[in-house]
Amino acid sequence: MPMFGVMLRGENFPLKKGIKNRNQLKGFYTTRWVEADNPFEAELAAVGLVRADEQWKRVPPQRFPAPKIFLEDLWEVNAIDSPGQGYSFYPMSDHL
Repeated sequence: MPMFGVMLRGENFPLKKGIKNRNQLKGFYTTRWVEADNPFEAELAAVGLVRADEQWKRVPPQRFPAPKIFLEDLWEVNAIDSPGQGYSFYPMSDHL
């Protein structure tokens, strides 16, 4: 089965940050490594890994814009060691 590197960009993810522990909207970039039959299924598998991350289950629903995940890049690779983890965050806006 082919293996893929999938770079994703997320927008409007509320995270508790700062001294007052207030929610802030953050964006992120992340790469996931998946096995899939084709690029479309690789994208779905990578998004599924991000959506299943426990980090997002701790965020209570709020009056924020809906979080979204976008495909930034996708490439076929020869081997993968792990599905990947971690995020590089950037601010979407000031404190909300």
